[in-house]
Amino acid sequence: MPDEHINNGRLKIKYKETEYEAVFIRQTLEKSAEKKLYVILNGYRPADAGAVFKRWTWYTFIDGDLLNIDDPMCNKDYPELCLGWYWGNKEISYRHEIVEIVKQFIMKYGYEKVVYYASSGGGSAALHCAQIHEGSTSIVINPQIDLSLHVYYPKFHEITQIDVMENDIYNRNNMWNIKAFKKSNFIFCENILAKSDRVQVSCLLQKMGIKDLHMGINRISSNGILWLYEAEGIRPHDSQEWPAMFQSIIGLDKLFSDQDTLKSNYNALIQKNYLSLTDLWYEQFHMQQEIKRMNRKFLVMDKISSFFCGNAMEEELFVQRLTLNKANDKYAHIKIPVAVKANLKYAVQISYVEVEGKDDVKAAHFAIKDEMFNELIYKEKIENSFMIFFVTGKDTDKIELRIYPGNIGASDGLSMNVYGVSIYKW
Repeated sequence: MPDEHINNGRLKIKYKETEYEAVFIRQTLEKSAEKKLYVILNGYRPADAGAVFKRWTWYTFIDGDLLNIDDPMCNKDYPELCLGWYWGNKEISYRHEIVEIVKQFIMKYGYEKVVYYASSGGGSAALHCAQIHEGSTSIVINPQIDLSLHVYYPKFHEITQIDVMENDIYNRNNMWNIKAFKKSNFIFCENILAKSDRVQVSCLLQKMGIKDLHMGINRISSNGILWLYEAEGIRPHDSQEWPAMFQSIIGLDKLFSDQDTLKSNYNALIQKNYLSLTDLWYEQFHMQQEIKRMNRKFLVMDKISSFFCGNAMEEELFVQRLTLNKANDKYAHIKIPVAVKANLKYAVQISYVEVEGKDDVKAAHFAIKDEMFNELIYKEKIENSFMIFFVTGKDTDKIELRIYPGNIGASDGLSMNVYGVSIYKW
């Protein structure tokens, strides 16, 4: 690192054989009596995306300087990799090198406090960096604590040929024992509506021997805090903080040093305030989901007297026959091959359906599936000369029109032929 003053903006930091891309923001105004550096790490990104610096614009919300370091696993070593966890290789740990880089910044600018902050895959590295860097704090949102449990790990292994379960001199996949690092502090924020994150935090708590938890702030050790929250989402794992909530999260670090927290009445006030913030976290994403659902809603028309008003009808699709051979899945179905578009009127006409395989099952069902929300938003039994009319909302991506043999959820063993499928739009 050069001895001269480091300008704000993009940096290339060479440490031994590795070049790290970074963004450094040194605040022009003194915001805190304690000199702080927030080190932001990054998680998942599209393949071949180049350097990624998430949350770097949030420097205006922190009481210190910001250093955002990209993961060279994805940017340099394996461009096709989407998630690298700042691993390195058998001989080199990028996490340890990042800590050494941070220590050079400390020597240059005299920082008294370092906070490693990240979410998801970046959270794994931030958690480990605080264990390596004695006296620092890690704040992690929905981190992967055991990498082998994560859905992307098989792809990571395929691309890098790295087995995270092998003996590792750096202990990069053995990060649960935060009690062993008494001089560092650890703050976890976990969304219990995200299945993948429940698996990760359950693993952590099981190894720590912790059972009794509640929504909001939990003290899981003398140097550990766990904030449990609920937030809906297409992928609840991604229902994370926004700038205003970010400020509340980094404020948790003060609970480790503020002597007033030892007073029961003050502690109760903290719990109450953060429980209100937990409710806010839920409401924020619940409202977003409801707006998305409203924009995607289908209006199925029972009365069609006014349906044909407006533009002339066009035939969008005609299929003479669709076939499903003996199904081996209880949710087997035929997808009608049409791309449903926004703000249009549609009609679906089916001439005849033939179901075989079980003597007592002859019927079929038409359904509209919202793949984004993984919901069936409409279903109806198909009678002879079946026809249905509906109006789409303004957002309609990942909408499928389906035909299920028999009852939905009981299609296994059935075959189906569908004759004369017509789709019309206005």
